Amino acid sequence: MFVGIIHTLYLIGISVLFVAGARKLWSPHAAEAALRAQQISVPSGTGRLLGIFEIAVALVAWFVEGPLTAALVGLSYLSFALFVARAARRRTPCGCVGSSREPAGYLQAVLDLAFAVAALAVASVQPEHAREVLAGQPSKWVQFGALIGLGTVLAHHATGLLVDLSQFHRRERPS
Repeated sequence: MFVGIIHTLYLIGISVLFVAGARKLWSPHAAEAALRAQQISVPSGTGRLLGIFEIAVALVAWFVEGPLTAALVGLSYLSFALFVARAARRRTPCGCVGSSREPAGYLQAVLDLAFAVAALAVASVQPEHAREVLAGQPSKWVQFGALIGLGTVLAHHATGLLVDLSQFHRRERPS
């Protein structure tokens, strides 16, 4: 059961990675502004390249199962967690979900870290693949797909909610 939960979290992380990459591809300026806010000099177009990288990693992870692809997803999320934590400490935006106005929050870094841990666990343990678990059970594929889709939507919206909660907490804290 625990392995199934970790694998499901990993698949949700892949889906969120794809969505984040698509948002960067569509609107790269938030990611570029976030990098510049961290004093990282980047040329124009870097946001789109990051988006392409995230989409490519997500697609490879979806279609080429294995420890190397899971490790790549885990290391990607680990780097995101470190970047978001640094942005939160400096109270600058992270550009993760296309917003360049709201500062990053530590809760976002925790969510990225959870995805990193799940991916690295999948890479190291290599549990049964979802295809093997669901073989011969067509109705389970629909349920599993719905779970992954719902988890992706919730995680994506949770990132925005975490930004809002961080903002509220900062406004309520006495200076």
